Amino acid sequence: MNVWFIRCNGKTGHNQPGTTRFMPGEPPRFPDRDFNYREECLKKGFARVGWPAAGDLRDAQWRTRATKVYGAMMKPHHIRFLEHFVDIMPGDLVLVPSYAKRYEVHLGVAVPAMRPQPGTPGTTAYYYYFEIETGDWYENAHRIDVEWAKRDGRPRSFDIPEIGGTWIRGFGQVKAGHKRIVSLARTSGLLAD
Repeated sequence: MNVWFIRCNGKTGHNQPGTTRFMPGEPPRFPDRDFNYREECLKKGFARVGWPAAGDLRDAQWRTRATKVYGAMMKPHHIRFLEHFVDIMPGDLVLVPSYAKRYEVHLGVAVPAMRPQPGTPGTTAYYYYFEIETGDWYENAHRIDVEWAKRDGRPRSFDIPEIGGTWIRGFGQVKAGHKRIVSLARTSGLLAD
């Protein structure tokens, strides 16, 4: 099982009226571009990465679409984020920052995608979905469903300084602190003993 760190905040390129990337109703209100999707992720049970105009990452043409739409905004490390996001499997562990303090994260386990998707069921947790009219924002289109560790019905947070430099990345596989993270997942009821 892998452990993934996934930031849920960032700058949208989709809320500015008059641009080719504009998506009506996408938060925040322009000219502000910074937005944090953490509450939405925790409430609705998913984790996400940006760059939604790339389209479904299971489509062989997504890199071409992404570079055409985003141009110089799309850096090589963003391409790598998207290439690896689709690799998250049901049963992998997920960390998202709580933003309360450094190294404090919410912990969850990826579950099979709840939305219908092409391909073999259960082979990935990833799916591509948005429906702005119902509050499923475009910036959250690349997603995985997650069961979050909870206490008294609310998502729990954990202080895990072992994750170290992973903390500053936008997305990536966590190597440091793996044993402790798995132990916390077990004691939180996310994994069977």
